[in-house]
Amino acid sequence: MGSLRLACDEEQEIELFDWCVESVQHASDVATQLRKELAKSQKLFGEVQELLKAKASSETELLEKFSQLLNTKKAKIRDLETQMGVSGFEAPARAEAPSAAASKEESPVVETKKAGASRAGKRKAAAPEPEEETTDDETTEDEKQGEDDLTTEDEDDAL
Repeated sequence: MGSLRLACDEEQEIELFDWCVESVQHASDVATQLRKELAKSQKLFGEVQELLKAKASSETELLEKFSQLLNTKKAKIRDLETQMGVSGFEAPARAEAPSAAASKEESPVVETKKAGASRAGKRKAAAPEPEEETTDDETTEDEKQGEDDLTTEDEDDAL
C-alpha cells in the first residue's frame, strides 16, 4: 500500500506502541476535560437565563410601582387644585401644550421680580493706563462709552 519513512537516530530506540498509548491516554483526558467544561458552561448559561428573567420581572414590578406612585401624586395634585378653587384661591390656568402643563405640575409657582434701577454711588472700573501721554480731558466719547459698558458688565456679573 504505502510506506512511511521516519527520520530517526539509529542509536535511539523507537517505542511506537508506548507513544500510541500515551497519545490515546492524552486524547481521553482532553475529552473528559472538555465534557466537564461543557457541563459547566451549560450550568452557567442556565444561571444567566434565570438572572435575566429575574431582572425583567423586577424591572416590570418597579415600573408598575412607579406608575402607581405617579398616579397617586397626580390625583393628590388634582385634589389640592380643586380645594384651592373651592376655598377662594385662583388656580393657575393650564396651558394648552402638554409640556407646559407638565412643567407647572412639577415645579411650584414662583413670582419673578424685575430688576430695579442701579444705585447712583457705584464705583467705576479703574481706567487702563494710557499708552500715550493724554489727559483725562482728552478722552473721546467712544472710550467713555467703553468704560460705561465695562462697569455695566461688572455690575451684571456681581448680581
